[in-house]
Formats: sequence, structure tokens, C-alpha cells
Amino acid sequence: MSALTIREDAVLDGDQYRCRGEQSDRPISSQYSNTVFLTVFALPRATLTVEPERPVSTGESVALKCEIKGYDGWTYQWYKHDKQSGLTAVSQSEYHTVDRDTLTIRGDAVIHGDQYQCRGERRYRPTSSQYSDSVTLTVNGELLLNYIIYTNITSFTQN
Repeated sequence: MSALTIREDAVLDGDQYRCRGEQSDRPISSQYSNTVFLTVFALPRATLTVEPERPVSTGESVALKCEIKGYDGWTYQWYKHDKQSGLTAVSQSEYHTVDRDTLTIRGDAVIHGDQYQCRGERRYRPTSSQYSDSVTLTVNGELLLNYIIYTNITSFTQN
């Protein structure tokens, strides 16, 4: 028996494959096998929502919820964008609480402009999902603080 392995990036929906056997010591070949048609499905996409759905105040915690429709049994992974290293995994810590499909970020760890994503993994096919779109945290107090500092610096330099 022989097997053909196809690279993931070379698989296309609707591709057709068939095989036949040959003997190495004789110029004899078998008939071709029946044709096999490949059906390729896109991985399900994770959806990430933020609670509350409004800009938060400084010190207010945020809950991120990851959902993948159409399948069950997911375990969720959480990621934060880091300017130097790209996506960085986020796990349970004193600042982050993971409870099944929800990541809660403690108020003093919520930073204006931070971006998060999620994805799912499970035991059966599909065994993973696509990443969710990024969500960006908005903190009202940060904007106010930046405005006050900028205003004071501007006033100071004009005097």
C-alpha cells in the first residue's frame, strides 16, 4: 500500500486524484482507481466581543467573549498584540481571568489602545478556528489624562 501526502497550501477544493499500481520488475500497470474528489471547507471564524460595549473609565475591568458558531467543544486561546513580538498568548494571571469563553482583564491592566484576539481549538474536526478580528480597548480616562498633560505642557511652553 502507498499513500500520497498533499501539503496544506497545495490543497484546493474540487481537486481530483486517482492512482494506479506498477511493478518495478515488469512493464505492467494496473488500471486506474476510481477518482477521489476533495471537498475543502474554510475553518470556522471566531467572533470576539467586548463587555461593556462602550469606552471604559480608568480602572474599570473589561470582559472579552470569544464565540465560534456551528460547533461545540471549543477551548479558547487569547492573544494580545505586542509592538515588538506581534501576537503574544495571554493566560490566567493576576491581571487576566480565563473562564471558558471569557477573558476578564482587571481594571488596572486595561490599557487604552491594547488589541486582543482569540481563536478556538477542539479535539474533533475542525480542530481549530480562524483568529477573530482584533478588538481595541478604549479607555476614556486615558484620553482625558493625555489631554490634560498636553494642555499643561502647551500652556507651560507658551509662557
